[in-house]
Amino acid sequence: MAADAAALFKAGDFAAATAAFASLLGGLGGMDAAVALTNRAACHAKLGDKAAAEKDSRSAIAASPEYARAHLRLALSLPLDHDDAAAAVASAIALAAGPPNEEMRALYHAIARASATSRGLRLDRVEIGSVKSVRTSLELNRALGHGNLVVLRPGSYQLGPSLAGGTLVGVGDVVLTASPFCGHAMVVKTGLLQVVNVGLIGDGTAAAACCCHEGTLRLVSCRVIDYAEVGVLVADFCTAYLHSCVFERLTRQAIEVREGGSVDMCDCRIEACKQGVSAYGGALSARLHRCAILNCQMEGVLISGSDVNAATRAQEAQLHPKPKSAAIAVTEQAMNWGRERRQTLSSTIIDCTISGNGSIGISIDYGAQVVIERCAFQMNDPYSILVKGASDLSVFACQFTFAGKSSKSFYVQQCGGRVANLAGVHVAINYGGEVQVCACAFSGPRELGIEEECLGLHARVGGMWSKPALSLQNHFDCCQGLPSLALLGVEAQQIRTPRRKKESTVVAPIVGGALSRIGWTFQRESWSPTATEYYAIGNTQGYDVMGGMLGSPSKIRIFLAGCGDPRNLVATAAAVPAGVAISFVLNDGNVSILARDAVLLHLMATVPPEAMPETVLAVWSSHGLSAAHASALQASCAALAEEPWPDWLRAATGIEGGESSAAAEAPMREACRAWASCSITLSKLLELRKALQAAAPRTASASFALSLSTLDSKDSKANKEVKEYVQTGSLTSQSKLTSPNVTLLLAPSLQYCLYFSSSIFRALPLADARPGTPLSARLLTALAPQLQTVAARLHAGTMDVSVVLGDVLVVGADPASNARFDYIDCSNVADYVSVTSMLQICAPLLCRAPHARVRLESILLYRSSSETEKKTFARDATGLPAQTLASLLGVRFVSSEELTGGVLRMEWASAHANEQEHLSAGGLLLDLAPRFSQVLRDGPSEDAAKWRPIGGGPLALTHLLKVSLGPAVARTLIDALLRIKSCRRGKLFQWELTMHVPRTQSELVSVSFDVAVESSSISHARMRHVHNPLLIAFSRNPLELGDTPFGLVHQLLSSFHLDEYSGMATFAMPANLAAKTASLHVTLCALGRKGLEALNTSRLLSDLPKLSLSTAWRSLDPLPVVLDTSSVFDAKEEDGVWKVAVVSGPLHVAADVLIPKALLESKERVVSAVVAGRELRVTIKSKEGGSVHSTYEVQLPSNVAQGVPMRAKLSRSLGLLCMKIAWVEEALDVA
Repeated sequence: MAADAAALFKAGDFAAATAAFASLLGGLGGMDAAVALTNRAACHAKLGDKAAAEKDSRSAIAASPEYARAHLRLALSLPLDHDDAAAAVASAIALAAGPPNEEMRALYHAIARASATSRGLRLDRVEIGSVKSVRTSLELNRALGHGNLVVLRPGSYQLGPSLAGGTLVGVGDVVLTASPFCGHAMVVKTGLLQVVNVGLIGDGTAAAACCCHEGTLRLVSCRVIDYAEVGVLVADFCTAYLHSCVFERLTRQAIEVREGGSVDMCDCRIEACKQGVSAYGGALSARLHRCAILNCQMEGVLISGSDVNAATRAQEAQLHPKPKSAAIAVTEQAMNWGRERRQTLSSTIIDCTISGNGSIGISIDYGAQVVIERCAFQMNDPYSILVKGASDLSVFACQFTFAGKSSKSFYVQQCGGRVANLAGVHVAINYGGEVQVCACAFSGPRELGIEEECLGLHARVGGMWSKPALSLQNHFDCCQGLPSLALLGVEAQQIRTPRRKKESTVVAPIVGGALSRIGWTFQRESWSPTATEYYAIGNTQGYDVMGGMLGSPSKIRIFLAGCGDPRNLVATAAAVPAGVAISFVLNDGNVSILARDAVLLHLMATVPPEAMPETVLAVWSSHGLSAAHASALQASCAALAEEPWPDWLRAATGIEGGESSAAAEAPMREACRAWASCSITLSKLLELRKALQAAAPRTASASFALSLSTLDSKDSKANKEVKEYVQTGSLTSQSKLTSPNVTLLLAPSLQYCLYFSSSIFRALPLADARPGTPLSARLLTALAPQLQTVAARLHAGTMDVSVVLGDVLVVGADPASNARFDYIDCSNVADYVSVTSMLQICAPLLCRAPHARVRLESILLYRSSSETEKKTFARDATGLPAQTLASLLGVRFVSSEELTGGVLRMEWASAHANEQEHLSAGGLLLDLAPRFSQVLRDGPSEDAAKWRPIGGGPLALTHLLKVSLGPAVARTLIDALLRIKSCRRGKLFQWELTMHVPRTQSELVSVSFDVAVESSSISHARMRHVHNPLLIAFSRNPLELGDTPFGLVHQLLSSFHLDEYSGMATFAMPANLAAKTASLHVTLCALGRKGLEALNTSRLLSDLPKLSLSTAWRSLDPLPVVLDTSSVFDAKEEDGVWKVAVVSGPLHVAADVLIPKALLESKERVVSAVVAGRELRVTIKSKEGGSVHSTYEVQLPSNVAQGVPMRAKLSRSLGLLCMKIAWVEEALDVA
């Protein structure tokens, strides 16, 4: 029969030969069957049916793996670039009885060239003469040692300890087992190791296959089954390529990638392992294509990067400690390795099936960047995808099936054992990361399709928060059947959104201004992504900041610091005569505020006039928008995000304005881009608002009361309209509200944290109207003419707007700017940084013109004052006499006005020369002492509203003296202040007070250290001090966590930079001082009602990184005061000499008398001063009995000879008596 079939083949009757060979197969097996199948494959090939030839060839190899002709026939049946062709031709040559003939050589070389890009075996660098076959381990290791391509005949083999590359091709049932000397079944440390059709089975003590050092591993059609360790381990910047491999029942990970390793998998299957793919600890990439990961005990895929921020470390700190094991130690070592090198882990998972995994389908953490496309997720417990820890995730065109089961996962038990149902995509605390889910289908409860753990929660109080996921065109409630992956893929291509470039987590160098900020340092500013207050709508009525005092300039410059919404800009622009050009500089630390202002101005300039006022009012005031208003908002956001800005709008790096800067525009564009691409629904936005109100139930009633107090209305219909606005967040509208106002989300993080009392009724005035007229109509009537005026100015080019992002205490103090402004309005920023600090920043910026004004408001501090304190609030807010402040800063207090709603507006103008008194150094010193001692003595209380930060912190004193008197005089006065008994607490701040006015020029360095939360107890401590200042403490010994006596502290710093994302604190200090005090310890502390509390583990100063730094403040030009400081030096007890300094001024004579300290040792002695004739007589006498101990007479100028001391102050610790002398003779006793 076989001969007949062969004869038919030789005769060319291939169809008959095919049938004849088929008839032979019925009773054949082994080699006989292989021969018949190979011959039939040849017949199929002659008939042009290569698919049938391939099938028969594979069947022949299965019947007799060592039959060379079957392998050759398979090679001939396959396309040259087929993934299996190279292994087939290599096996044919190795198993053949003799050397390859020319036909085989030609085939080999053709396939070798085509295999250069194959996912399977590559022969492009393998010479045909190196192809060998072996039967024993000894033959195998000897052949590999010579760099051969080795074909392994069926059997069990052991490899040597490590391989320097090579190629292994198994035929039939080939198994590699671990060597007792190695633990791995195979290790490649150099070169490329290719392994095809080999099983790794057994009880090795280390990973079955290990790729490390400088090796590359390619596994094709391999099997790792019932192995007692990891399947494949990749590390040391090596790469493993896995194609058509199977991993089953492994007691650990199927694939482990760490420490620079990468893995590329295609057509692989992982089933019933403890964990599927684990990429972590500095791994570079993990790519999965057409893989199936099924029924693993833990994660199907774990993608864990190396990006750590303060939030992720806070989460780590709150985990229960696990018992140490060798495996955990290796994991921690790898994670530390990746973090030290700041490795970025990226992963793509495409066309895969992730099903039945017992503790999360795909888990993504620690800043990984992952793209998942066209994957099917089925019944993974508890989540198909979990993302957290600053990770970026894009999910496109995937199917999720999760309905009908409760979770039994180990992960849920770890998180507290709560009962939970299976879910689709779960976004946990992912602060710093972005998630987008587009064109996906969910079979399960809609609310479990995309779960967002932080929405509506106050997790951000602990410094943790997640940006809401971007959800576009997803299919929910697909219980009747999921759309196909192919259909979803088409939809995804139409809506694919660009991914934001991942921001570097490397801490950028800190500019000097941030380290010399004249205010207390708090855990986070109001513009931080985790803040609880976004002031999108102003909380005081907009007004003309000129106050009707225009003067006669042709162009005016206006600086709105801490500007908030554009209410003051609109009111002022509408009040300026048409012939006067206006240049506004808007400053805020919150990029969302500035971006929203730009959007509103863009709407004023671009929306058709008939629709513009209503559109602007809707976007300004309401959570819900009509379709038309939402369309206009979308257009403006998109234009400001992507298009060139109009000529009237600029983003500047400093308050001097000038040309727009691409770098300054970038954060504004990013905010607008986030709004333009935001997919949140109106119902979700209102849900977030409701959740925020529910967290603080009294806020809604308080907001209602504040809005009513502004209106001062007794109209019940109007009150009802205000109440409805507070409840719904939107004005009544004739149009149906269908879309969310995305500008009420903090951008680019898209957090909803709108300030609780935000109300358009507090920001904009109402027009007079008939009783019963809706408030929204009255708002529009009042606002429309102003908006139309602004639009006309923008079109005519008579108004321009520059936006400057940054803390006003930093950008306003920048010495690089020489900007001067006619009008400066600072809203109520002073409530947070003090009146004095704001005046000190604004004074150098104010024009020296009669019309120039600075206006500040106070809401929080003013309302918390008693009725008695309110009467003198404006006078006392600076902590200095008004005349002293006018002389130092060149600004004079003009007036204050209490506005509706309990707001105090204060006004200062440029001081004329005759309004500035002539200061004496001693008098100024004793004026400063009460304020200085109060700053250091009166720490904040638990109730932040009751604490008044007089002076804005210790460094504000240095700034005041340096900018007004120059560094030399400032240093002398600071040194003298520290000698006053009431100011001795100030010695704890001596470094800070003096480093910016050194006696000799000293290089400064910035020093950074880690202050991230280290434990749950520290996290709770931080939450207690959200409203309290933070300080950096220097101590000789490490400070224990908790309450810290001041006596343990060597020095304190109040001004430093705290980076919320990275959890790094950076402060300035002189380089030589840092070197001398390297043995000191540095600790982050909070200043609470009970004193200091240490908030993190102390760090040794010598261990902290340091960078060169320069700091400077903008000074007054020219300096308004020249002082003789000789009177402020200590009176020496041993010299017993009286000293005096007299300064004559237009209003009075100032006299500083330095009294020998010996005369003031006893508190029983009093000092009296009297002017008699042309002499000032100072007498020291006993309190009881009146005996005189000493008298000193001072000659006064003749023109004030008849004056008397109108004010006197005495410092016993300095021996300094300071007086101001007027014209009436009268004795004055000084305690």
